[in-house]
Amino acid sequence: MTGARGHERAQILKSLETGLRVLGCFEGAKSEWGVTELAGELGVSKASVYRVLATLERHGYVLQDEGSGRYRLGSRLIRLGRLAANHFSLPERALPLMRELRDETGEEVHLAVLDGREAVYIAKVNGLRPVQVVSEIGDRCPAHCVSTGKVLLAHADPALVEGMISEGLVCYTDRTHATAGSLLEELEKIRGQGYAVNWGEWREDVRGVAAPVVNADGSVVASVGICGPAFRLDEGFIQKSIPAVVGSASRLSGQLGAPEER
Repeated sequence: MTGARGHERAQILKSLETGLRVLGCFEGAKSEWGVTELAGELGVSKASVYRVLATLERHGYVLQDEGSGRYRLGSRLIRLGRLAANHFSLPERALPLMRELRDETGEEVHLAVLDGREAVYIAKVNGLRPVQVVSEIGDRCPAHCVSTGKVLLAHADPALVEGMISEGLVCYTDRTHATAGSLLEELEKIRGQGYAVNWGEWREDVRGVAAPVVNADGSVVASVGICGPAFRLDEGFIQKSIPAVVGSASRLSGQLGAPEER
């Protein structure tokens, strides 16, 4: 890539690399670092290290001791570590419940996590019907258009959703929630009812239902959902399937130690 845009991208990646190198210094025995120490360790300017640390502190990845001025890892990294651990173990834990959901509904079942503005399938169970939606583990879908993704967005950091909206929401069908008002209203509705429905918002001929998977600290770490062709997933079928989908997600959440609802 050449020109101004390519130069700008290279600068962004260099800054990110510096930030990751700073975080890497905390992996060893030394749990606290000062700006000068980090600059010497990494061979970069103190000004660069200070800007990186200020950015990381703003987002909760590091904390500065008010007395010494030194930095240590922040609590947000603990949460990310838990999420990563859950993602590694989730498919193995989820598959038996996903098979039960498939047997109950006859439809294809997905386990998804959020990656930026996309829902990513990390586990899948094929449906029992002759006509199925074609999908694979690792497939990515626009989160604002599919049931698994909308559930995840409904419980995501509001800043992420605001960023998506500011960047522009792609409209795929007449049913896509492609405006700020429409999407925010949909996400609020999902939080209230505890599940999401895709009425053909990405592909007109595909529908789905999904519910959130919650871990021990009450965070939504994934979603479980069914999907299938629209001619089969009519309104009656979807309404009958909602309890099964919500129940499957709830049982998986229980296995992860989710707090009991009151």
